Amino acid sequence: MGQRLIILDLDGTCYPSDSALTRIIDTRTTEFLTRHGSLTPIQLTAMEEQTPSILEALARLGLPRQQWASAVYRAMPYRQLLRRNPALVRALSRMAARRVVVTMAPEQHAVAVLEALGLTGVIDDMISVFEVGHTDKRVIYRSLVETYGASTTTVLGDNVALDLEPAAALGCGCAHIHPRHHAGLFPVYRDLLQALSALP
Repeated sequence: MGQRLIILDLDGTCYPSDSALTRIIDTRTTEFLTRHGSLTPIQLTAMEEQTPSILEALARLGLPRQQWASAVYRAMPYRQLLRRNPALVRALSRMAARRVVVTMAPEQHAVAVLEALGLTGVIDDMISVFEVGHTDKRVIYRSLVETYGASTTTVLGDNVALDLEPAAALGCGCAHIHPRHHAGLFPVYRDLLQALSALP
C-alpha cells in the first residue's frame, strides 16, 4: 500500500464557509461579475447554478482571471478575519499522510490563508487551479491519484460539485464539510477538525 494522501480544499474547508472572509469574497465576486460581465441578478444566479466553478464562469464571460483576482483579493485583512486553530494544527500534524491543499483561488490568497490559520507548517504541498490554468480540479486530482492511488486518497471539501464529485469519480474517499450538517451523497461533518477525527 502506498503513502496515504489527504487532499484539502481551502476556502470553506480549512476555515468555515460562513466566515466573514467568505462573505467578502462572495460580495466582491458578485460586484465584479455584475459590473464587468454585465449580468443582471437573475442571470448571475442562473450562472452560479449552472457553473459552480468561478474560473469556468470567467472563461465563459471572456473575463481575465487575473482581473477578477485583483478585484476580489485586494487588501484583504487575513489576520483580522481568520484565527489560528491549535487543535486543527495538532490533528493535521499527527496524520500519517501527505497533506495537499488543492484550491481554485490564486496562490497568494492560499498562502495568506494558511499562514493566518497557522497551517503552513502542517501542509506538505499546495496546488492552485488558478495558477496552473485549469477551470476545475479534475486534472489535478487525476494526477495525484495516479501517484498515490485512489484507495489511499481522501478528499475533504465544502463544495460537492467542485471538490467531491470529481474525486468520487476516481474512486477516492470523500468527506463533505458543512457547518449545518446538510445531508447529501457523502459523509457530512460540521468542520475540518471533526472530519479529520473521523478518518480511519
